[in-house]
Amino acid sequence: MTTSDSVTFAQVLSGTDKVVLRSQVFQKVILDQPSCIDLINIYLKNERLLNTPRTYKGQHSEYINKILFRPSINSVFILSDNNDYTTVDAVFTYFIKHYLLTFYNKPNTQEYTYQTPIFTRYTTLDQFILHSDNFYFDTATSTVVDMYGRTHTVLLYLNDEFTGGSLNLPNIDLTITPKAGLLVMFPCDVGFEYEVTPVTGGNCYNLGTWVILK
Repeated sequence: MTTSDSVTFAQVLSGTDKVVLRSQVFQKVILDQPSCIDLINIYLKNERLLNTPRTYKGQHSEYINKILFRPSINSVFILSDNNDYTTVDAVFTYFIKHYLLTFYNKPNTQEYTYQTPIFTRYTTLDQFILHSDNFYFDTATSTVVDMYGRTHTVLLYLNDEFTGGSLNLPNIDLTITPKAGLLVMFPCDVGFEYEVTPVTGGNCYNLGTWVILK
């Protein structure tokens, strides 16, 4: 997402109550440090085993790969035939059932899916520029385009032994400082574009997914 796109989103949101939008962002420390370390070790093991390059395929992949990421950011999808997938899948199933569905007033729904969880490591100077996890602004038609049908972003921070790397949602004037075990959830909607500020020291580990909630 370019700066001009963000301005357009801001125009779309003109008159919207930012306090109301901020109330749709969930943030709570819900995982203890030993569990976070266990998940980091899963990432490190699979990073070595899979040596997965940070690439995305499909529609808009050129935009995603060339614009959004700094090259040194390393992301690893845990494959479904990997024993570690069961652990990671159980973590997110629990989060979605016990936190996301309740927070967004869907406590009894069974109509949701979520995409394969992804581990991400940011090293010094890595950042993630302002973007939406589901929308982009088509300058040719001046319309907001739904890319994937995602409804919510879910991020779990696994450590806090680093500097920088804040999660910033500028359209709603919200900045979140990562903490080990912090679960953050917010809608994949216009107004919830976000960025990760540059990491200035250390490694930032997180685990994320995208939910499609009916």
